[in-house]
Amino acid sequence: MRLGAHYLFREKKRGKALCPVANFHLRNGAIFERLNWLGDMSPKGLKNSAGLMVNYKYELSQVEANNENYLLHNTIPIGEQPLSILVD
Repeated sequence: MRLGAHYLFREKKRGKALCPVANFHLRNGAIFERLNWLGDMSPKGLKNSAGLMVNYKYELSQVEANNENYLLHNTIPIGEQPLSILVD
């Protein structure tokens, strides 16, 4: 789980999330809300991400600010659960 959280939150390309799916959601103002162990048990999910699945949350009151902060300052908004995985 820690490696998945690290990849999604800390690995960057030109300051933006390396993962294209993460980059899509973050560019649209989402929050990296939760990381789920064995959230995708399909053969493709197990092969591509060891079964990890991410939840992105769109908090409407924060979407515009999150979008701007990500695009201008490379800031990734993160929820408590993935943050606790990173600092644990």
